[in-house]
This record gives sequence, C-alpha cells and structure tokens, in this order.
Amino acid sequence: MTDKEFDLIKKILDIKCELDKYVILCEDEQGRYIKYAFIDGEPHDNRCLSWYDKLQPKALKRNGHAIDEWKLHEVGRIYRLHIFSCGCEDKEGDEHCSPGHPSKKCLSCQAKKWTYEEPVKCACWFLEEVDFEKEKFQLTFEQIKSLIEDEHIR
Repeated sequence: MTDKEFDLIKKILDIKCELDKYVILCEDEQGRYIKYAFIDGEPHDNRCLSWYDKLQPKALKRNGHAIDEWKLHEVGRIYRLHIFSCGCEDKEGDEHCSPGHPSKKCLSCQAKKWTYEEPVKCACWFLEEVDFEKEKFQLTFEQIKSLIEDEHIR
C-alpha cells in the first residue's frame, strides 16, 4: 500500500468514524499484541488475542489441532478488529464480557476456566483479514464530496 493509498483509506475511515476498527498485529519479546493502524494507541487488553492471532497450545491440543500445522495471522498486516464474546459486551457488572474481562455469569467462560493466556474464544480480540483494494466502502454523497474537496487526496 502506497502512502497516498494509506492516506485515502485513513480519510475514508475517519469520515465513517471507523479509525478504531483497524489494527496492526505486532510481536515483541513478550508475545503478540495489537495497536491501532490509523491512530495512535491500542485497544484495551491489546494482548488478549484469539487463537488465530496468538498461539494457545493447550487450547489447540484440547480441540484436536496439530500445533505445528496451525497457521496464525501474519504480523505486520492491518486487520479489522472484532470481539469474541458471549454477547454481553454492553452489559454491566458481573455480566459484562469484553477482551480481558470474561463475564462472571457466563457458563462457557467459567466452565472452560478462562485465562488471559487461553481465553477460550471468549472475552478476547479476533482479527479479520482485510483487503482494502477489494473493500466496498459505503459512503454518502456528502462524504464523497468531502473526499473530493480534501486537498490531501488530490
């Protein structure tokens, strides 16, 4: 992706208020984590990732997957950010479920003994591959006019 394409995508996502829905998958000596792709910062609990994004050997083995054959998402790419949860991310208190914070009332999380290192497909971030060249951005006429008028895009 060229700098001009990156700037155009960033402008489109800004107009759509979706800058915080895209992240870059990174890795350091502590393991894998995510940071925002188009803005500074990172999502809360940015190291609490699904097993598609961070190796979870015990979970893979328990579910019958060969660890050496498991393909993780690639580091350094931009992904669309999603939450794996039991559907309680908007609830309060013990019912709340979001990355790094499993619901205390969720039978699935409690039965599978959720841990930060092995979030058992709940209360963690899930990254979806995205191909911006094929992405269908739905924009209103006003949003398109704004793009055309933006001197940074020309």
